[in-house]
Formats: sequence, structure tokens, C-alpha cells
Amino acid sequence: MNLPEFFGLDIGNHSIKICQVRWRGKKPGLDAIGSAATPRGVMGSESEEHQKELAKYIKEAKNDAKVGTNKVVVGLPEAKIFTQLITVPKVEDKKLEELIHWEAKKYVPIPIDEVRIDWIFLGERLINNQPHIDIFLIAAPNNLIDRYLKILEFSDLEPVGVETESIATTRALWWPVQVGLGGNIQVDSPSIMILDFGSQSTDLSVVQKGSLLFSQSLVTGSDALTEAIASNFGLELQQAEEYKRSYGLDEAQLEGKIANSLKPVMQVIVQEARKTLDFFRSRFEKSTPRRLLLVGDGAKLPGILTYMANELGIEAALADPFGNIEISRGIKSKIEQLSSVGYCSALGLALKTE
Repeated sequence: MNLPEFFGLDIGNHSIKICQVRWRGKKPGLDAIGSAATPRGVMGSESEEHQKELAKYIKEAKNDAKVGTNKVVVGLPEAKIFTQLITVPKVEDKKLEELIHWEAKKYVPIPIDEVRIDWIFLGERLINNQPHIDIFLIAAPNNLIDRYLKILEFSDLEPVGVETESIATTRALWWPVQVGLGGNIQVDSPSIMILDFGSQSTDLSVVQKGSLLFSQSLVTGSDALTEAIASNFGLELQQAEEYKRSYGLDEAQLEGKIANSLKPVMQVIVQEARKTLDFFRSRFEKSTPRRLLLVGDGAKLPGILTYMANELGIEAALADPFGNIEISRGIKSKIEQLSSVGYCSALGLALKTE
């Protein structure tokens, strides 16, 4: 454990979430958790006034969690990150960084000197009898990182780490594997697809044995479902949101009228998930996901598990990020009132160890 005491901070479009864990040997305990609403219209803004307003609500979430430290690991929104699964010839370590840099130029749509590049080594294989390595490339725009660092400064917080939400979510669900404690009962499939349903986007990733193999962000989120109901039935957004949460994709409710209004939007997500499955079947057959885990606040939509399982032909389940975490006595009653699937990213950020 190379980091000082800190907490994980997930800044979403609708809510700000905080988790803090303390490691007891190889096992973590959740000691603090909190949240606050995200003020409307400030996420992604370059306005210093908006950033300062957002900082006020981050402080509110910190106070709600009763976190003492000002050190933080913050998550970057997947929708703003460039990622690509690449395969390159195996070269000496000292040449690998330069090779990845030049490969990144092919896939990053902005000048390469305007991003910070990182990568995850996925494995080695032979192509035409020549050794190659598979790498998951990650490129974060400098202006995105700078904006988040400025928000943290306004929040009187000191960053000790910055990483993508998909990496954090992977850690939240696979930390027992990553620290050498063996398998996690909820992620025992060789390869799993994760759908993280946010308000304005859905993050899709593929994980194998605790290693992130692939991620992308889809521009369709749970807000689009609310808007579909409002448009189809002439409702105000608040009432449409209530209908969505109450009936969702459950075809047994209201003669399936709400479910049918949501399906065209859900098909955007389904089609991208199918493309990902087809990609792995054609290129990395042994790593093709056999199971789907749903996380994020939108993952509790009624009927969504049955719908996704039927559409993709694989088992679907809600993730349980706190399933292997010891909950401190003082926050157990608070945890019972929360939607745990919405805290995957915040928990994963809090579980960072180096």
C-alpha cells in the first residue's frame, strides 16, 4: 500500500459519490460513504464560476461522508477518454513506449501532444510465427485532466491519483483477484462484459480475470429513457422519471406501454454490446464474455436484467460492489438506504493501492 490516507471521488452528472476504505492486511473495510447532488449545467463546463459551484457540492458530499483527509483519487469520465485495443510486435522494453506512442497517433483524434497516454499489457501471442503483444491503450486529454485538477483545487482537495471510471469499476469487482485472494464469487466467469448505466452515457467494458481488456462509452444513458417516456406520453420529465423507475422494461406493467417506449433507446446499447461480443468472437474467441454485469444508478431499471439477457443471449446480473467488503458498524444503516450498484466507481477509486 504505497498511498497515503485518501478517499475515492466519483463526480457524475446527477450525483457526486464518495467512498473511503482502510486496508486491514489484504482485506479492505468501508469506513465512510457519502453523496451530494450535482448542480445542473456545471459538468464539463470550462467556466471557473461553474467549477467553484461544483466544488461546493463536492465539499457537501465530503461532509456527508464525514471524511477527514483532503487527499483524493478522482475518476475521469469514460466518455472523454480515448481507448483502443492494439496489437504491436514484441520489442525491447526501452523501445515499447516509443512504439505505443506512434501507434497512438493512428487512433487518437487530437494531436498526440494534447493527451496523456497510458496502457495496460494484456498478453503475448504469435502472429505469423512472430511474437506480438496485445495492449489496451488509454489517452486522456490534457485539458480534461487540468479541469479536474482545478475543480479539486477549488474543493481544497489534494489529488494522489487520477484514473478512468472503467479501471475503477474493474477494481471494485475484482480486487480479491488483484491482491491474490482468489476468485470473487460474483465474477467467476472467464470473461465478463460490464455495462455501467449513467445518466447521459453508458460505459461498456470487458474484463477477464481482473484485467480490463476493452472499454468504450456510448452516448446513450438513462436520461434518454426518461426523455423517451416524456415524449411518447406527453409527460413532464419528473413524472416520466417516476414512470421509468416504477415500470421500466417490465412488460407486465401497464400492458408493456412504458417498456415499448424504452426499447428503441435500449436498442442503441444492445447493438453496441452485440458488436463487442462479435468482435471478441472473431478476434479473441477465448476471451468472449459469457456473462453481463450491470452497474450504475440506471442498472436498477425494472426488467432490465431479463431484457439484456434475452437480447444478448448471455446471463445478466446486478453487480454487488460491497459483497466482499467489510462494512464499518457506524455506516451499516446508511449503506442499507443506498443503491450499491451506483457506487462501483467511487469504491474502486477508494481501493487503489499504488
